[in-house]
Amino acid sequence: MSLELLYDEKEMYLFLKNYCEKKKYVNALRALDYAIVHHEGQFRKGNGLPYITHPMAVAYFLILSGIENDNAIAVSFLHDVPEDCGTDLSDLNVNEDIKHSANILNWKQYKVKYADRNLAMMLYYNGISKDIWATLNKFSDRSHNLFTMRGAFTKEKMMDYVKETNTYYPYLFQQAYQRYPNVIFSIQYFQQQIENLIQVYEENDFSNLDSNFEQNLILPYNKAMYVPDKKIIILPQSDDRARKRILVS
Repeated sequence: MSLELLYDEKEMYLFLKNYCEKKKYVNALRALDYAIVHHEGQFRKGNGLPYITHPMAVAYFLILSGIENDNAIAVSFLHDVPEDCGTDLSDLNVNEDIKHSANILNWKQYKVKYADRNLAMMLYYNGISKDIWATLNKFSDRSHNLFTMRGAFTKEKMMDYVKETNTYYPYLFQQAYQRYPNVIFSIQYFQQQIENLIQVYEENDFSNLDSNFEQNLILPYNKAMYVPDKKIIILPQSDDRARKRILVS
């Protein structure tokens, strides 16, 4: 898997479509086509890429983290559709668990209901924390947004985005470790990814970033990662997919 895929809409689509077909992820394939239709004409700030490259990147990061699940990948493709496209997914032929997870991620429903932004945020993240695929997709979504905000946000907005992350994500990670020990590697992957990104922004005062800084941030397969009482080692395979071995420390 390569970082260049994140900036190539066609190649990313082909990779993910191929991946989902091989895995027989029927729901994810339907969700991908649905997201493409509903995000048509929308573009990412900064790089100007078609917006669909973002949900595809969220799915890609989820796969990199070791998640292999039809529902999880389907939610990746759909995670911004309810909020940005005004649909509750009722017309999409996927299971109800997927629709529920994707709809939980709709920030606008909290924003319009509560005048107090801090209260709205707390309720929003609390709701997400109770759903495994919403939680992991929120981690992946935040990773990609942090990854690409240089050039898209002003310095002030980048600082606010990092402040929001530092405020609410420790709670979300804490809840994830407690609720979802079966995906602890993926949680750790995203925690390290987000912490690394924030560190680079803060150390460079949010504005003195080299144009290639992203190249050093994607977590390599051969990096040892640690969780309580275990050491997780990622080993590359010949088919370019990550293989996990969990060894008791």
